[in-house]
Amino acid sequence: MLLQNRTTIIHGGSGAVGSAVARAYAREGAEVHLTGRTRATLEDVAHRIRDEGGIAHVAVLDAVDRDAVERHAAAVA
Repeated sequence: MLLQNRTTIIHGGSGAVGSAVARAYAREGAEVHLTGRTRATLEDVAHRIRDEGGIAHVAVLDAVDRDAVERHAAAVA
């Protein structure tokens, strides 16, 4: 597991590319924090990750809001 004991933040985690990256990171052992603007789609991705044995968290925020991104990163750290 290449990412065991690592934490990742995936902005746009509910989109096609973001969700694929998040699932791949989770399969490699990373704890995944998904961010995006729509809770329902983020929760769907998180549910899939958890069903596959991974760890996923969801945060609703807009990635162009620098303050929100920085607050989230600080909270994750």
